[in-house]
Amino acid sequence: MADTALTIITEALREIRVIDANETPSSEQAAQGLAKLNDMLDSWSIENIMCYVQQQENFSLVVGTGEYTIGSGGTFNTTRPKSINQAWVNDSNGISYELAVWGSQRWGQIRNKTLEGWPSVLYYYADYPLGKIKIAQEPNQAFTLYIISDKPLAQFAALTTSVSFPPGYKRALVSNLAVDRAPSFGKKPSDELKEIAISSKEVIRRLNLPEVVANYDSELVFGSRQPFNINTGGYV
Repeated sequence: MADTALTIITEALREIRVIDANETPSSEQAAQGLAKLNDMLDSWSIENIMCYVQQQENFSLVVGTGEYTIGSGGTFNTTRPKSINQAWVNDSNGISYELAVWGSQRWGQIRNKTLEGWPSVLYYYADYPLGKIKIAQEPNQAFTLYIISDKPLAQFAALTTSVSFPPGYKRALVSNLAVDRAPSFGKKPSDELKEIAISSKEVIRRLNLPEVVANYDSELVFGSRQPFNINTGGYV
């Protein structure tokens, strides 16, 4: 689906009978609708399963550098990820080596984060407006880093901006925007419209459910004697 913001706003206002089928929103109604539409997309971006975008990107690592900013204008100049799900590096021969993606607690247990070698762990600190990617070990050669990350939903820069969404998103955007805007115009959305708003979001959530991968707790295998990783200076 590729629709402009004005198309979605117009259909939403018609759903709650703010305007007739042959009318278009006033400039004030359109401007307010654009702000509310982008607010809604921003809110949906926090709900991981409302986001369909999982993007693979690659960036060059610098020898001896283990920290990089990511986002618009950052060291890695791209849309700031909400989270990083998978990472690996390629060496000069194109051979891939997977990185463990750790959270802050496990990252904090690495004793020597500046040791140079083959990268084995990635930690993503989702700071704002620029996130930070931290890598241990610091690369000892010019690796290429590959990441697969969750990206926020695209917003509408203007009323005439056209954004493409997968099937099902337009119905959810129109119905949910209509329900959201109704009180501002003294309108009460019908039970049918509210049900459409709820069910259309549920359809998207089901489609975007992540793959469930079986895993195990290393404590069950190694107990308190987990193998020591000489590269990271900790137990993994």
